[in-house]
Amino acid sequence: MSITLLTSFALYCLVTSITPGPNNIMLISSGINFGFKKTIPHILGIGIGIGCCIMFICLSLFVSQVLSFSILFYELIKIIGIFYLLYLSYKIIQSSNLHVQLHQNYAPFSFI
Repeated sequence: MSITLLTSFALYCLVTSITPGPNNIMLISSGINFGFKKTIPHILGIGIGIGCCIMFICLSLFVSQVLSFSILFYELIKIIGIFYLLYLSYKIIQSSNLHVQLHQNYAPFSFI
């Protein structure tokens, strides 16, 4: 990875971390309700999550370049994707029996 690409990724992470959006609104709310110290793991989790998303984008771009050379490998990835989507839909159907309880004691989000 070139230094220019790494610099642009770091700049993107910085901009998405400090601009107002749903994550920052959630962090402000958590900070007000639970205090700054208890919100730090949540802050770190969001920052690392954004970095992971960017790395997954880079990985998918690399894999797409590799797949452009092998049609057989591309078809294999498509079939694996189909079965994965079927598995996820099965899990969603099975989870419809879960009941959500309201008015529980709330705790701040953490790193994981």
